[in-house]
Amino acid sequence: RLDVFAETAQRFTAVLAAQGRFDLARSGVELAEQVHQAVSQRVAAGKEPPLQVSKSEAELELARLDATAAENAMAIARQKLAAMWGAQQPDFAIVSGTLSEVMQTVPSLDALQPYLAENPDLARWETELRLG
Repeated sequence: RLDVFAETAQRFTAVLAAQGRFDLARSGVELAEQVHQAVSQRVAAGKEPPLQVSKSEAELELARLDATAAENAMAIARQKLAAMWGAQQPDFAIVSGTLSEVMQTVPSLDALQPYLAENPDLARWETELRLG
């Protein structure tokens, strides 16, 4: 039971991290769009060579690709989390929380020790080590 809880917590944390990466990637796209617009205006005004438009377009496309990859990674992380309760597809769009909150709620080893003693896998391994 403890291992299921730990795996679920790990997958929840992975979704939080993926959401954060996606938010950053979207911000990168917005910034690249602003840069491209500014460069296009400067080129139209004759203040920059036309090659600069192509460069800013390439940077914008790279930012869009990064955002798409981050979105796909987030979808995979959500699906892995939903699989923990047997769902084929996640029935949620986002999870709530922050990574700092998650890290603060991880119990100490001392708090987990009583549960470790009750874990049947650990008991079996301990017995195997003693007999082995």
